[in-house]
Amino acid sequence: MITVVIAEDHELVLGTIGSLLDLEDDMKVVGQESSVEGVLTLVNELQPDICLMDLDMFETGIVEQLKPHHSKVMVLTTFAKTGSFQQIINHDVRGYLLKDTPSEELTEAIRSIMNEIRIYSPNLIDENQDDSKNDNSLISNKNSTDTSKQHNKTLGTVRSYLTTIKEKMKLPAG
Repeated sequence: MITVVIAEDHELVLGTIGSLLDLEDDMKVVGQESSVEGVLTLVNELQPDICLMDLDMFETGIVEQLKPHHSKVMVLTTFAKTGSFQQIINHDVRGYLLKDTPSEELTEAIRSIMNEIRIYSPNLIDENQDDSKNDNSLISNKNSTDTSKQHNKTLGTVRSYLTTIKEKMKLPAG
């Protein structure tokens, strides 16, 4: 069983990712937290296999504090930020994906990381990245090679989900 702690500051995203991962037979979300201090406490107490976190939380420097616990770190982000990929590499982060990655790809990436394979979305690799500095162990998600088609398809799926959620959340006014 792959144990996961999720670190995300947006409650809706935190709960959604947790629910998706708990549907997998070989994964168990053992903790969810929206603060750096809370994540550190959870990882210390629960010793998860994977700590899945938002890029903003990663940028707080939390990864260095997690190293003694030997949890593999995977970072999710809404969009690419210049320079973030190099920081991901420098801190030995095992996975770096967009939040609009389909759930099947996310779960497969977690399994791959547990098998010592690094997963980086091609959309997040800096264009000016010097490939000669990196070893050949950098593997991007093979299902995301046609980025424009995949992006449009994924964006449509996300919009559809958000529309459905929005409609279900409507409460009677009055």
